[in-house]
Amino acid sequence: NSLIEFGSAKNMKSLITLVLLSFLSQNVCLAQNVAEQNVGEQELDSLTDSLAYSKMLADVVVKGTLQPYKLTPSGIKFFVHSTALKTLGTAEDVLCQIPGIKKKEDGIEVFGKGRPVVYLDGRLITDNAELSQLSSDKILSVEIIRNPGSQYDASVKSVVKIKTIKGQGEGFGCDVRMAYFLSDYNYDALGQFNWSYSHQNFRLYGSAYVLRDKGHYPSETEIIVTADTLWHQKFNQAYNPTKWNINGSLGFDWNISKAHELGFLYQGKFYPSYSTHALTTSEVFADGSLYDNISSLFYGKTSRKPTHQWDVFYNGKVGNTDVRMDVKYLMSGSTETANNQEKSIMSDSRIVDTESKMSNKLLAAKVYADYQIGDAEVMVGAEYSNTHRHDDYLSSLDNPATSYAKLIEQHIAPFLDFTYTAKVGSFSLGLRYEDASFKYYEDGRQIQEQSRDFSHFFPSFTYSKEWDNWQLNLAYTTRTERPTYMQLSNNVRYANRFLLDSGNPYLKHEYLHNVSLSAGWKWILLSAEYTDRRDAIISWAESLESNSAITQNTYINIPTLKNIQLSLELTPKIGCWSPVLSASITKQWLKLALPSGSARMNKPVVQVESKNMFAFHHGWSAFVDFLFNGKGDVANVYNYRNEYGLNLGCTKTLWGGRASLQLKATDLFLTKYGEKQFAGNVINKQNYWLDSREISLTFRLKIRKVNSKFKGVNVGDDEIERL
Repeated sequence: NSLIEFGSAKNMKSLITLVLLSFLSQNVCLAQNVAEQNVGEQELDSLTDSLAYSKMLADVVVKGTLQPYKLTPSGIKFFVHSTALKTLGTAEDVLCQIPGIKKKEDGIEVFGKGRPVVYLDGRLITDNAELSQLSSDKILSVEIIRNPGSQYDASVKSVVKIKTIKGQGEGFGCDVRMAYFLSDYNYDALGQFNWSYSHQNFRLYGSAYVLRDKGHYPSETEIIVTADTLWHQKFNQAYNPTKWNINGSLGFDWNISKAHELGFLYQGKFYPSYSTHALTTSEVFADGSLYDNISSLFYGKTSRKPTHQWDVFYNGKVGNTDVRMDVKYLMSGSTETANNQEKSIMSDSRIVDTESKMSNKLLAAKVYADYQIGDAEVMVGAEYSNTHRHDDYLSSLDNPATSYAKLIEQHIAPFLDFTYTAKVGSFSLGLRYEDASFKYYEDGRQIQEQSRDFSHFFPSFTYSKEWDNWQLNLAYTTRTERPTYMQLSNNVRYANRFLLDSGNPYLKHEYLHNVSLSAGWKWILLSAEYTDRRDAIISWAESLESNSAITQNTYINIPTLKNIQLSLELTPKIGCWSPVLSASITKQWLKLALPSGSARMNKPVVQVESKNMFAFHHGWSAFVDFLFNGKGDVANVYNYRNEYGLNLGCTKTLWGGRASLQLKATDLFLTKYGEKQFAGNVINKQNYWLDSREISLTFRLKIRKVNSKFKGVNVGDDEIERL
């Protein structure tokens, strides 16, 4: 049932023998035809007795301790289905228990790598909601790739690959999930229905998902600007969004023959309602004297077009060559209207109306072939993407002014991977070449100085070795960080009369060089990693030359940003207790020029996690997690608060595993965040907390197993993330 892996599945030259011992052992010499050999009556009686005893065995139980992880040539794989992780509820719950991964408000994060791209059985997950829709008991393993090879887009710095258990049996199957969430300020609810139908070589599947999500996000901000006047601005804001999401999918897989498979998947995301309101009070001081006092009431409404995504895949085998192809097309868009009612004590009150229109179109394709030559494996392929984005901003003010922008970007990327396995270990060499063409249009005409072409080679190398209980992995990779389309937009967006936001169409691509070393022994794993970010992209702020009281947030490139990370992970198993204890320290080297002189932002960040799973009898399981994130510098931001988190929950399976009930409490300490950004003559200090302390109750019912996974390969992942 694919739960046990023995080495490499390709070119395996070993024999695996499984011996099941009964209570009676009897050796009887027999020819192929028993009648041809003189076998005595007593011997036949003994043989009959042996067979009878063997039939009396109901089952065979093998007890042992499975190593919870395995170093792979590109990362580390964690086994889920053979551990208590499968009882957690959803894929999102499982990922939050994996060492080095933590939950963020907008998804998950790999420590030291940022947001990863996530693949489910080879298909890119474009919406984090999909992680909460996948049941944890369908997951076979989770692999974290910290050094992606050349087959991945050069901007991908980490990958999470989720592998599910193959579906069994034919006919119809479905499962239903309902959940209710109660936080300090709001309540949320969701409903989900998955189904599949299998017949011979054809499988049809689909899903429906409804979510009501309401948030409350208070913050306190101080901005100090050192210019011809010393400006000191204080903002207090409470941001409250409410939205309804309806997601649906429909797909099929067709096994044309043993060597050829074809599939299709449509995903639609619909947004019946998305509105927000916010109350902001601010005080502005000039050289220590009160300059203005403003209260602002913000109403916003977003009319989002449905997001449509079509995927088509083909998997085939010709001789010793595996051929794979995937084509993706995506359409999305939104119109956001905002109304700011500002009341000022020292100056005129006013009403500011803005409208932001955005539309995206993406076509992406990927094809590659994988060929086995003895102990070597060669992969060669190419990837293509074409993106069109319209980004219009309409304002009732002259600053920011109305603007119309269009961005067109095209990527072509051939790649080659060569892997050789020998007694001394496994070696992998990769090379990827990316050619990108970027065109920027403003008010219908192309801006030549902001339209550029980029081309670059991205080599990679990995070495891995296993012996006895030891595992070793050494890797060197080169990656890139492309600005998002919002970061490239020249549109200036209105926050309040003293604060504006904009992109920077002059941003260059960031290039990263990474060297890592990992060594594991049984349940102990040590890792070291060094990263050099060339032309690093960081958030920035600057006061306007025309009015130093107004601060504009934007983005810039800095020449280099280096850091080193050391980590230790312990994953023992003690009876029913499966702890994951991890600690890491990250130190960067950055020197900034400030009006008061140069500043070194080199304070290291310490992170400690204690994730504990308990598997009890009679279908009970529980978890208790404690998280600590220390003060320290990240790029040009100093995190001046120690962050603490506590999560706990329990699950009870019912009716022979066909149903489950889970009670969970998250962020019981209500983590508060404190950040201080240094940007030229601007210092931005912010305290904020999220509406993340909540209690949830989830019920899941399964009517026969559902196999609803798409088998296509990844394509267009970076472009979807940037959009």
